[in-house]
Amino acid sequence: MEETRLEIFWTQKLRGPVPHTRIVTVGGILPAGRWEMLESEAVNAVALRRNSFFVTVAGCKIDVVIGHQDDRWYLKGAVDSYSPKTLLVLPDGPPGEDMVRGGLAVAPDLRPQ
Repeated sequence: MEETRLEIFWTQKLRGPVPHTRIVTVGGILPAGRWEMLESEAVNAVALRRNSFFVTVAGCKIDVVIGHQDDRWYLKGAVDSYSPKTLLVLPDGPPGEDMVRGGLAVAPDLRPQ
């Protein structure tokens, strides 16, 4: 089975002081529709090489990798150190219809403000 590469457009997060425990789900949009999965499912998909993920930041594709901290596996950007900052700055939940163009989401500008 070939690995499917998916772009993450949004995350659903919990509030809290520990960055690597805040992401609950990740999601995106394909021509066939929206997809979403629990972070733990996405970690397993990467570990089993069923899926790979990336985000687009300021026009650059950044791979999403697995991190490990405090006996917990989690997703983070390949450019991130401990904290999954690349994923934490993504919008919460699926984008509104105003962000969807032709079935594909328009990635927000994620540069620090």
